[in-house]
Amino acid sequence: MTLKDAPRTSLRPAAAIADVRQDIAGAVPSQLVDAWLASERDDRAHEIIMRPYEVQGTIVSSDSVGLSKLTRTFAQAQVLALVSQPKERLYALARAVGGEAIGVWAADNAQLFFRSEIPANVVVQQMLAALAEIRSCAVQVGLAVHSARCFRVAGGLFGPEADLVEHLAEDVSRGGEILLTRAARDALSLALASKARPCELDRFREPLWSLVDVLPERFVAGEDVLYPAPFSEDVRTLLRASSIDALAHERLDRWRREAIVVFLHARPGPRKRLLDGFAQLAALDRVVASAASSGGDTIKSNGSLAIVLFSRASDAIDFAAASAQVLRATGVRASVAVTAGDVFVFDLGPQGGREIAGDPVNLGAKLAEDAGYDGVLVEASLASDPRCDRGEAFSVELSGIVVEGRLLDGAHASSSEPSM
Repeated sequence: MTLKDAPRTSLRPAAAIADVRQDIAGAVPSQLVDAWLASERDDRAHEIIMRPYEVQGTIVSSDSVGLSKLTRTFAQAQVLALVSQPKERLYALARAVGGEAIGVWAADNAQLFFRSEIPANVVVQQMLAALAEIRSCAVQVGLAVHSARCFRVAGGLFGPEADLVEHLAEDVSRGGEILLTRAARDALSLALASKARPCELDRFREPLWSLVDVLPERFVAGEDVLYPAPFSEDVRTLLRASSIDALAHERLDRWRREAIVVFLHARPGPRKRLLDGFAQLAALDRVVASAASSGGDTIKSNGSLAIVLFSRASDAIDFAAASAQVLRATGVRASVAVTAGDVFVFDLGPQGGREIAGDPVNLGAKLAEDAGYDGVLVEASLASDPRCDRGEAFSVELSGIVVEGRLLDGAHASSSEPSM
């Protein structure tokens, strides 16, 4: 069955941008994994190998609020513009004091790093100023701030401390709020720390403090809005030059293509050390390397997730099933979603790589990351393919929308939530 043969379904959400949980980084350098595998794989070896990548400072992660509702209301170009507006303000105010953007700010996520010589008080004042400016935007964001040591690899931040702040932004923060960990709060002046209110005990397993409706005492204005966007510069120019109303009629046909999407989300098993996780996730890179021979076009792969496009449903489902089997054999839990429809592929130009947006990508991300199954999940519009005949029907509610399809390749409910 080809894409044009696939029946339409009313059960897919009208979502236009992927809400992806991920380390926003490139692929982990193979030499790092090779060095670990050739070592004694003990604490001393881990410390020696990772020491050049160690950084200390303040980490800020953000997450937009109400993305699913937004994508049901606005056209693709409008969503890209609306999600971009708060990112521009965050970036401008961070850069004004020496903050650095981490990775490509895909979907509705953003991450910043401020080296230890930049006081945490300065960081939080700049973020308060950003929230004050974002208040007039259609899209609100929640921020999480943590002061810690972590590892900067392939343009991303890794380690348990980096995982913590990403989790707090994604799953705990609320729109218009700055969440502070104990380490971040302790690094503030007494005057600013006194304005933070303790969070409710049921929000997180450890104490957190919240800054809401607090204006900065002082901040440095910023004008550099060119954050690392998940689209090309010509798209950025189009979005910034057009009103939101005008973008309702912008179809982005230049970047649009019909495709069947395979969204792979890999989760390494329990591990004591970061490099053990890197070694396990290298299996995903090996799987994705075989996509071209199966008729696939790999848009991105960063170790924990990959997105591959196909023109034929049969090829996509075969690749998804084979990938799940290979990853399982290497001890990596994986959820692989197969969806179909219009996607938008953007060449990132001089910085290299490609990014993708669109309904089937968002749906694939939701199925692979939030549905609670390991194995292959084929969305209902493709479930008439003969390969799905032996699959088990599933129905899950994601962001208030019921999504149905077929579970293949021994897919089963996840035994536990992925580790942070």
